[in-house]
Amino acid sequence: MRARGGLPMTVLVLAGLFGAQGAVVALAASPADPVAASLLALQARSPQRPGGAAVATVLDTHAPMPTREAALQQVRMAAEQGDAFAQLLLGALYFQGPQGAHALLPRDPALADVYLSNAATHGNVFAMAAMAELELQQHHVLQANVWAQLYVHYGVRPDDLKRATYAAILMHRSWPRLPKAEEQTAVDDINAFIRAHQASIRAGQRQSRSAKIARRLDDPVCRLVSLHPDEHHAALVSGYDGVQPGIALYWIGVDARGRAHAVEPILSLPDWRVQRRMRDYAASWRATPAPRCGKPLRYALLPVAFNRGMPGTA
Repeated sequence: MRARGGLPMTVLVLAGLFGAQGAVVALAASPADPVAASLLALQARSPQRPGGAAVATVLDTHAPMPTREAALQQVRMAAEQGDAFAQLLLGALYFQGPQGAHALLPRDPALADVYLSNAATHGNVFAMAAMAELELQQHHVLQANVWAQLYVHYGVRPDDLKRATYAAILMHRSWPRLPKAEEQTAVDDINAFIRAHQASIRAGQRQSRSAKIARRLDDPVCRLVSLHPDEHHAALVSGYDGVQPGIALYWIGVDARGRAHAVEPILSLPDWRVQRRMRDYAASWRATPAPRCGKPLRYALLPVAFNRGMPGTA
């Protein structure tokens, strides 16, 4: 099923691949569009994002299972109402299954596809990358290419390209495997996806930014200043030999002093070795202190990008 109508659009295609030292060889612009994935058509009807404590409970492997399952129901309800973060969280749990850090749900690629693709169409770029990895695992090369290029288009800013090691490697793992005869199909599918979902993706991204601002204004005593201004790539780290570059998303509870507690990985791409090496680094982040806040913890999402061979933080 392909969307019809609208003007052609373009996405960045990583025509060049990373060299042995991790340097971008070349970049090119090319027309492009997605996947006829069967979406569950989860409608955004005034979605209510699950509370921070509920998310923390879902991810807490030390909490009693009935407590975690009750919290999971809150997440599931929010996902069914159209909340992109809840959809990402559910999709990540089904994507990772027992091999993930939380082992709360069975591995189910079909349900992972449903929730992650819905989160992607609501503007979540981590979901786009996860969809590319999911399709690669199932040897769906065409679909993997589409999602990989969508992740580059929506998740990597042009001025970040030299730092976007994971994006380039994701393309390196998918594009060369695409048969020449299917290259134009990939281009057509990406353009069709953008035509069909551009409005909802951009609206979702605007809504996410507005929600952050509203939370800070509504609760000035407990407001949480972002751990990092870049919502897609909070940090760029080097020196992790043996772990290929990737991205990870952490859920962090911050105390009144601004120190991180309960640092739990939500999603780690391309595999879970990444989050194991990066957890201590994520726990070292600090937020603005709020000594008069009555809440035990304030919660934040911390996206981390890690790269072998490119020093410093971004």
